[in-house]
Amino acid sequence: MSKPINVEAQRVNKILNETVQKIRVLSLLNQELFEEISKKEEEDICNVFGQQIGQLLYRHALLEQSFKQNNIGPDSKMYALDDEYLQEESRKVAIDIRKTISNLVRHFSMPALQVKLKATFGDQRSNEFAGFIETFEQLKTLWLTKLTTPLEEEQSIKEQLRMLQSRTQKLKEIRDQKKEHLQKYEEESKEQKEQREYEIQNLKKTIADENAQKEQRLKELGDFGKNRHDRLKKTHDETVDRLKKSIANFENQLAELKKQNKTDEQKLREDYKRADRVYTDNLQSYDTEMKQQSKAKEQTQEQFDQVHHELLIISEEYKQRFEERKKREEILTIMKRKNEEQQKQMNLLHRAADWVQAHWRGLLARREMEKARKGKKKKKKKK
Repeated sequence: MSKPINVEAQRVNKILNETVQKIRVLSLLNQELFEEISKKEEEDICNVFGQQIGQLLYRHALLEQSFKQNNIGPDSKMYALDDEYLQEESRKVAIDIRKTISNLVRHFSMPALQVKLKATFGDQRSNEFAGFIETFEQLKTLWLTKLTTPLEEEQSIKEQLRMLQSRTQKLKEIRDQKKEHLQKYEEESKEQKEQREYEIQNLKKTIADENAQKEQRLKELGDFGKNRHDRLKKTHDETVDRLKKSIANFENQLAELKKQNKTDEQKLREDYKRADRVYTDNLQSYDTEMKQQSKAKEQTQEQFDQVHHELLIISEEYKQRFEERKKREEILTIMKRKNEEQQKQMNLLHRAADWVQAHWRGLLARREMEKARKGKKKKKKKK
């Protein structure tokens, strides 16, 4: 097939090639691969593919596990990102897995990394992608056929398409006409209903005749059932004999198992006696140790009681001193309040004395002024 010559066709061809390449890379980066990666250590992956790509592969494997556990429902369908019941952590996992798979496809588009991936984990291509890749290849071939078709041929195809559309329109009109004829036919069929009812009566008569022959057929079926019963009984007897033989075989096996179990039981009893002796020795050691610990506990308890008694005495002495201090503080508070009251009274007396002195001095000054005024009046009268 020739290569497209116009720019637009070449661009479409390039996009198709890149898409096919990405799908092939995705068929390598499948779920089985990441399950194998999750079983290995991150350091081993980094040693093979480098620090950046190794960390990216290991992180995507962990995201795949989290996505499978939290983002897939019981019906094996993925929860929508806008689901109100989806947890924020699960939504973040779905977003991160988009980013990591895009980066992995970009890195593993290089042939060298694909070869290294196949050498490390084998060619684990997903069968689910095989049919999709084949379909996309066919789509690519059809696009190339379209892009390499000459302009005149394409115009001819469009003209044929237009003619087919016109013919389809005419066929639709014919279909509508046929539909009208069908409706008319249905109306005419209703008129023939009486004729059909007459035919139904004839059929009922035929059914009655068939019922008359029913007894003969029942007799024949009875004979057939008897023969079948005899055949099944014979088969049943053969099955019972076979089961009896199986029971005898199983009883022999049971006897052998009982014999073996008896030997095992004797061995287990000896093991039990040996374990019981060990348990008794350990129990005696435990009792001795507990007695020693109890004695040490009693000594410690006596020391504690003595120290506790001393602490109680100190506490009582502290309470007495605290009460005495509290009483002294109350007495000092009362004395301070009385001194303040006495001081207030003294201040009040001083202010009262000052007021009386001032009033008295004013009174004396008024008297002296009145005497002086009276002396002046007498002098004026003598003149």
